[in-house]
Amino acid sequence: MSKSKQKVAELRSSTPVKSMPPPSTPYKPQSPYDRQAQSSQVELDGLEAATTATLASTIVSTESRKQTKNARSIRTSLEANGMWYNTTGRLESYPAFKNSIMATIDSQRGSSLRPESYKVIQEEMEENELSNEATYFHCLVEQVIKTGRSVDSGRKTANGTTHWNWKRFKEDGMSEPQKDQKMARGFLPGQLTDTANVDIGLTDPKPDWVFGITMTTKFAAGQAPSPEVRDLLELGFGLWHAFFVIEGKGNQQPITVARNQALRDGSALVNGRRAFNKLAHDTGVQDPLGPDYDSFCFSCTWDINIAELWVHWYELENTASPGVFHMHLLGRYVMIGRMTEVAKFRHDVHNILDWGILTNAAKRVETMAKIKAKETAQVSILNGRASPQKRQESPRKGRVPPTKRESSPRKRVE
Repeated sequence: MSKSKQKVAELRSSTPVKSMPPPSTPYKPQSPYDRQAQSSQVELDGLEAATTATLASTIVSTESRKQTKNARSIRTSLEANGMWYNTTGRLESYPAFKNSIMATIDSQRGSSLRPESYKVIQEEMEENELSNEATYFHCLVEQVIKTGRSVDSGRKTANGTTHWNWKRFKEDGMSEPQKDQKMARGFLPGQLTDTANVDIGLTDPKPDWVFGITMTTKFAAGQAPSPEVRDLLELGFGLWHAFFVIEGKGNQQPITVARNQALRDGSALVNGRRAFNKLAHDTGVQDPLGPDYDSFCFSCTWDINIAELWVHWYELENTASPGVFHMHLLGRYVMIGRMTEVAKFRHDVHNILDWGILTNAAKRVETMAKIKAKETAQVSILNGRASPQKRQESPRKGRVPPTKRESSPRKRVE
């Protein structure tokens, strides 16, 4: 038995706990009120020990109520700034859009979770059940979300079925996931200032994990982005085109906190993706009504009992009001004692990763080509308007003097 497992076993043996529910019943953690009631039933040796246990339970209950109240105020402030949480009926009102999203996560895969892999995942969760958030998810994420998957080789087996090959995600351009990397400023929607109130959630996102595309791939020769375009590609994460984030919580915080964080993360990602896409369009073009098919992305909220997958998308309901950044639940998976649900969770996440580095990346490359063509056309127009005398006087060929850039900030010459 490992030292960590031995420590967990000692803690469990020294702490009176209620009997666990039968295996067929999903495990639910005890609330602070359950723990407080339980401590009052335990016979403790000495008044000091009893007093200590009572105070500990009271502190936990007070902290839980504080977190619940704070989570509610954060949710309210986010929704007041156009970031809406799981609004009933909105995604369903656009069936074609919803079907395209569901087709992404429901696609057939060439492999499934094996019993031995499921056993390792369960042992990992049990061993770190009482650990903090960082320790709990450190190895678990890599156990559940593998570095590779089975892909269609394009060939058939002897009996006519699909032949599958193992391939790493990074071979198709996925970057190493970034951990605890703060997003660049200015992408969170709403009327925010530099002194936005952090206590009510109006702060720049910092996801636990961010998945995107390697910065050195997916662009043909001559298509390298300009600095301002690069900022929209990277969003401060050290990778390009972030499309999936994870917010995890250990046993110290409720998953509601992770949902608020994911609402903020996803809204900022969609906002950044929309800004990138708009660079390829002519100035002044009105957004079409309804959902934006080209900027949605995904997130995951995850605690010691369940994992949830969400889609984040933008909707313009009418031209008289600003659009809304939605967060909609796609699936909830019990991670304790449910092999079929753990297998489905991995299946759906792997489909999201494949979408991100294949379908999504292809669209981003296409958009990048349009942006580059637009920039080239603008340079040609500006150079055509400039006289030979002015081009000769310019200290650096092809560069507009600072006074010109200040008066016309949108006219950038490469």
